[in-house]
Order: sequence, then C-alpha cells, then structure tokens
Amino acid sequence: MNNKSKNKSTALLVGTIGAFLSFFIFGFVDNLKGPTISILLQELGFNYSNAGTIFLGAYFGFFIAVIFSGIIGDMIGRKWLTILGAVLLFIGVISYSYSAVLILLSFSMIVVGLGLGVIEVAGNALIVDLYADSNKRGKYLLLLCFFHSLGSMIGPLIAGKLIQANVSWKIIYRMSAVMLAILIVYFLFINYKKPIIKKDKINFNTIKTILFSKKMMLFNIVILSYVGMEIGFASWIVEYLQEYKGWSISISSIALSLFFFGIMFGRFFCSFIIEKIGYIKIMIYSISSAIICLALGAFGPKEISFLVPLTGLFISIIFPTTTAAVSEISKDNVSLRLGVLFAFAGIGGMLGPWLLGIVSDIIGINLGFSVVILTFAAIMLITLIVIQKKFTQLSQSS
Repeated sequence: MNNKSKNKSTALLVGTIGAFLSFFIFGFVDNLKGPTISILLQELGFNYSNAGTIFLGAYFGFFIAVIFSGIIGDMIGRKWLTILGAVLLFIGVISYSYSAVLILLSFSMIVVGLGLGVIEVAGNALIVDLYADSNKRGKYLLLLCFFHSLGSMIGPLIAGKLIQANVSWKIIYRMSAVMLAILIVYFLFINYKKPIIKKDKINFNTIKTILFSKKMMLFNIVILSYVGMEIGFASWIVEYLQEYKGWSISISSIALSLFFFGIMFGRFFCSFIIEKIGYIKIMIYSISSAIICLALGAFGPKEISFLVPLTGLFISIIFPTTTAAVSEISKDNVSLRLGVLFAFAGIGGMLGPWLLGIVSDIIGINLGFSVVILTFAAIMLITLIVIQKKFTQLSQSS
C-alpha cells in the first residue's frame, strides 16, 4: 500500500471513529433525562408540566439546530461543525447541572438541544462524506444509529446505578461533560477536510414544492409522530414505571436501557429483511406490533409490564426506514428533503415529552403516558396506511 492510500485509509478510520464516538455520546447524554427527572422533580418541587417544559426546551434547540446546521456545516466543514455541537452540548450540560429554577433549566436544555441537533447533522454528513464513493454508506449509517442506541442504552443504566448509590443528578450530568471534553479534543487533533460536493440548485420555489409535496407531508407526519413517541417514551418511562407500576429506580432505569436495546437490535435484524418486505409495509407491521405490545404492557396484568419497554423493538426501524423512503422520492435535492424531514422530527421531539407532561398533570401519569404514546402510534399507523394505498399515485406527483 502506497503512502497516499495509507493516508486515505487512516483518515477514513479516524473520521469514522469520530462520527461513532459523537453519536455514542449523543445517545448517552440525551437519555440521562429519564432516570434523573424523578429525583429532579422531588428535589426542586416541580410538577409534570414543569418537567415537560424543560424537555420542550431541549427539542426546541434541536429543531433550530437541524434547520441551520446544514448551511453552517457547508461553511465551516464537518470537523468544526462536530466541535461546535460538542461545545454547545458541554455548555448546556454544565449549565443545566448548576441550575435550580425552571427558566434556567429550560434555557440550559435549549443549549443542550442545539448541541444535539448540530451533532445529529454533523455525524450523518461526516459518514456520507467519508463513504460517498462506496457502496458501504448505508451500512455505516446504520452503524452510526447503532452507536447512538448503544449510548442511549448505557447512559440510563449508569445513571440508575449512580442514583441508587445516592449520587446527585447534578453530578451525573457533570460527569457526562468529561466525555464531551474528550470528543472536542479528539476532533481538534484529527485532520479532516470536507470534500467538494456538487450541490443542488435551491430556490424558494424548490423549497415550497418540497415542503408542500403530498408525499413529503405524509412522511413528515410519520417522522413527527415517531420522534414524539420515542422521545416522550424515553423521557417518561422511568417515572411512569416507578409511579404506576411500583418499580424501583434501578429496575425502571434498566427498562429504559431495554427500550433502547430493543431499538438497537431491531435495526440490526431488520437490515437483513427490509428490502424483501418493502419500506411502507414493514413499517405498518412494526407500528401495529408496537401498539399491541404497549397496550398489553400498560393495561394488562402487572406480570406482563415488561412488554412496555419491549415496544422499542417494534418501533426501531421507523426513523431510518422513513429516511430511506424520503431519499428515494427523487434524486434531486435529497439534502433539502432530509433537512425538512429532520425539522419535523425536531417538532416531534418538542411535542412528545411536553404533551406527556401536560396530559399527565391532568389525568395522571398512569393514563397520560399510555394515552399520549398510543395516540402518536395510531397517527403513525393511519398515515402509513394512507401512504400504502396512495403510494403509486403520489410517487408520480411528488
């Protein structure tokens, strides 16, 4: 192997490791909320609506970040975009851990959300750049999601154990900042230059056409409902299982990790069968199974409560499959289409935990959790059935 090929292989490896590390930390930090929220509510005397407002801040920041990160990333490059995301996340996490009033906690979560949104765009863009000339791009994008799920699973496990050992939720967040410092240092020392990529011509009419395309609007509803369901689930399942099912903080935190293990395993397994079944059909099967699983776990006898976190196994493929389906609508303006899709994902992330907090204050966490999550799932299922029935017509009119 000559020096040029060796340097290219090294750059590929270093860049890939950096992307995976950023998504592992993304999942880890984002899902500390679930295990820590119960302790935070008790310590600060907040109600569920207050907690919903805090969660809303995180996904408001995420929504803003995914809209502007693509533009910023083209200006400063993937390396510096990742560093920017890690710095914002570091500032938000530290600020959150030192806050004790609602407005400061909410503002800190906005900054956390900005960091998460920037890393979401940067990590995906980095993998797309690195494997632009390879038929392994899909494989590595799935592995990127795998590392996010891995962080999402490990984070609650560690947080639950620390809380059980009487470690403050504030200390847990400060400890996570150490990983962010490592990520910043890693990217500061790698040598990565953004490749020159041919860009689609975009004007206002293009944006309007894509935004109001019938098929895009239907997929936007799917992704909004999915993210609202997933984030609402992840943010509140620990509190729900403690308050309604009587589980301990340790076991309920393990349940959150099980939820993300299901997502991780489901994505890996379905990667082998998705092309054989078809995008829309497999999503209909998945969300139907999720509704049955969640309904049985939530309203059935206590002995089958374990079905609640197993819902993650069945909803696992919705996000990447929707992304793949939108990518195939047209070969033109794929980045813009995905940007619109991720923006609606951000809206779902804002609405899910916030609505769950509001509804739970009105009807209780026992019904609030189940009603909100099942409503998002039902909207998803109905929309996917509409897409399935009108797929041929819509694909001609997008």
